[in-house]
Amino acid sequence: MHFEWDRAKAESNLRRMSANDMKAKRTNVVAQMRAEYAFDYSKAVRGRCYKRLLKEGSNVVVLDRDIAKAFPDSASANKALRAG
Repeated sequence: MHFEWDRAKAESNLRRMSANDMKAKRTNVVAQMRAEYAFDYSKAVRGRCYKRLLKEGSNVVVLDRDIAKAFPDSASANKALRAG
């Protein structure tokens, strides 16, 4: 697949877009969000769990793509690891 970038076309597209267009799209997406996804970031605390993670450690393991395809969820991965 090959794509060519056309500077004139890109500049034309940018001129047609306005800041208001961008805000309207974002507002619409936020309005469509479910209530359980609403989060008040003004009450967020940065690094709230940082000290606990340093003390207890993390148990996150990143699998290679080919291995991850064999396990649709963590339960199946755990079952396979415990079977050995």
